[in-house]
Amino acid sequence: MNVVIYGVGDARDYSTFLRLRNDAISYRAKVYLFLSNRSNYWLMNEENVHYCPKVEIALKLSIEKEIKVVLILNPQMLISGAIDIFSSYGYLVFGPSATEAKLEGSKEFGKKIMKETKIPTPHSVSFNCPQMALNFLTENWSSETKFVIKSDKMLDDANVRSQVPDNLNDARACVSKLSEYLYENCIDSSILIEEHCSGAEFSIHVVLNHNSYVILPPTRDYKRRYSGGIGPNTHGMAAISFSRRDLKLLDEINNSIIRPTFNYLVKNKYSYPGILYFGVMITSSGPKLIEYNVRPGNPEWISLLNIIESNLYTLICDAANNQQLSICILENTVSLSVFLTTDDYPHPENYLLIPDSLRTRVNSPKNIQVLSENLSLNDKNQLIGKDRVFNISTISDDYISAMQSITDFIESLALNNLSFRSDAGKEFTKGYLDNFMAVK
Repeated sequence: MNVVIYGVGDARDYSTFLRLRNDAISYRAKVYLFLSNRSNYWLMNEENVHYCPKVEIALKLSIEKEIKVVLILNPQMLISGAIDIFSSYGYLVFGPSATEAKLEGSKEFGKKIMKETKIPTPHSVSFNCPQMALNFLTENWSSETKFVIKSDKMLDDANVRSQVPDNLNDARACVSKLSEYLYENCIDSSILIEEHCSGAEFSIHVVLNHNSYVILPPTRDYKRRYSGGIGPNTHGMAAISFSRRDLKLLDEINNSIIRPTFNYLVKNKYSYPGILYFGVMITSSGPKLIEYNVRPGNPEWISLLNIIESNLYTLICDAANNQQLSICILENTVSLSVFLTTDDYPHPENYLLIPDSLRTRVNSPKNIQVLSENLSLNDKNQLIGKDRVFNISTISDDYISAMQSITDFIESLALNNLSFRSDAGKEFTKGYLDNFMAVK
């Protein structure tokens, strides 16, 4: 069965496309990538990649390429109902419908499911009126009681959709910032004020369909812009995955969070072939579910792909065909993925010139994967980058050697005005996992 990824050309699409294309060879199947934009120059020049600015073009090309399975990983596309269009034409799909994507598209909807299934989650209240939200904060904020300010609806700006204020004045400013953003962008969304919890936060990705699911190793992503966890929120600076399958904590998360969610989705006809990832915080009272996302994280998914030993093409097709799912993972492996970004990220204003020789240089190292995300040509036919420009990933037996490999490689590129989170994953030593994650 030929497969197509319909996407936006980010590093998540890029990594999935390369892996699927390789894994499909033994099945004599072809994998294509249809892109809605041309923001990734390197990716646009890969074999079997086509520019499809309109879904009608993608549908026509799907017939020509004899596509059987359509895969969509971008949250905005999923929430807007792109999967529904392909499904209505009879294609097998990997990704949720617009109705099912409400799990991510509406924080309130997700909280409703958590409440009905008695899944542990921080308490929250919603307000349609910003002044009522401000009044609530004034009445309830204290040194012991703090809150996180969120938008109910999915927003493009990660620094606005979820804000963690330090004090009451900051919290009030966060509400004002969010309400102004909603007004200026004509977005009808309530303001969610959620109890602030302390602990380590992890992403637990699950591949599922209507009959079964498999749990992937835990991943931790790093959203803050700068080392030390400071600066504005971003779409993601780095991620680390670790394939310790003997983690007792995973059993607890499965029993208290994942299985109740899956049973609810099946019972209420919200289950779908695709990926559901759980944002989980490990608090002093146990795991709590922060949010649902109906697609893989970026860069979390890149880290996970590097330690999935199973054939990805088979896994995707089995999910789309509603077959029993199974998966094999590289044991006792650390997978680290970091983004190289322009210095003005996450609010980039300038483009950075990229040397023409870079493509040859990044193809040479072993055990290092380099993916572009925002690369284009200017009017002088020069290669330029902006925002998150490259993703660099590797695997190793331990974090220290993984980060050293990435650091050495980045330094060898000698690219000025590009930076990365050099501290990502540094807490993931064996002792950390043994003590914190409660190994059996």
